[in-house]
Amino acid sequence: MKKILLFAVIFFTHCVITNAQTEIKKEFYPSGKLKFEIPFENGSAEGLKKGYYESGNLQYEFLLHQSIIVGPLKDYYESGKLKALTQYADGKINGTRKDYFENGRLSLETPFVNDKINGVTKSYYEDGKLESEFTYSDSKRNGTSKIYYESGRLKSEAIFKEDVLSGDVKEYKDEDLINKPSSSSEIKRSYYPSGKLKAEVVIVNGKMNGLAKMYLENGNLNQEIPFTDDKANGTAKVYYESGKLKAVVIYVDGKKEGPGKSYYESGKLEYELLYSNDAAEVQKHYDENGRVIK
Repeated sequence: MKKILLFAVIFFTHCVITNAQTEIKKEFYPSGKLKFEIPFENGSAEGLKKGYYESGNLQYEFLLHQSIIVGPLKDYYESGKLKALTQYADGKINGTRKDYFENGRLSLETPFVNDKINGVTKSYYEDGKLESEFTYSDSKRNGTSKIYYESGRLKSEAIFKEDVLSGDVKEYKDEDLINKPSSSSEIKRSYYPSGKLKAEVVIVNGKMNGLAKMYLENGNLNQEIPFTDDKANGTAKVYYESGKLKAVVIYVDGKKEGPGKSYYESGKLEYELLYSNDAAEVQKHYDENGRVIK
């Protein structure tokens, strides 16, 4: 009888150990650096998933239960500072998502209910002052949207219904502004639905003149292109989300001409190019160690 009981205990213990199969799945960058890791248990993602920049610094982390996100998702700048905090419940975004500037100040608040934006989104200038307030229901703008000058004064307000502008946009002057454009010029800006600045360009006599800038929704610069009378002219630059330089090209009368370069996010040169009438020819291609591939 004792032998039977002992066998039963050993068998039961063996079943528990073998049935609870745990492994950590990993994916790597071409350089061999770890990109992310996910713990699995019995074929289901279970535990803390972590993603990494190629530098090795933590990029994001969130908890999984039966392959569903539970709790907060944390995104980080490469510096290690918190970039965004998103609350999940049963695999859906619920609660207020918060985005941060790298200096630690709040840049954006977005209220979610079951993956949809519901309520008033608020964006902020880097000094902490309110930049915009947009009202949403089911991820569509409904109600009053307001944009503010950095002085705190109201810049514009509009009413939306189902994402469609209803009526006119009311615009207001800020008497605290200095170095205003002349009467023949203006700065045109476009915005993401969240209210964050997407692009800005100087218009002189109805044409684009000066440096046009495009931004990612996190506030980082994405592209800058110089214009003369609606045509790209001069040195244009493209940036990674991290803010690091990605590419440099030269425009002549709206077309890419002459030498161009592109870079790995590490800052090392990837391609040397030669443009002619917008067409690119690869002159040299480097790997991340600086060795010539072509």
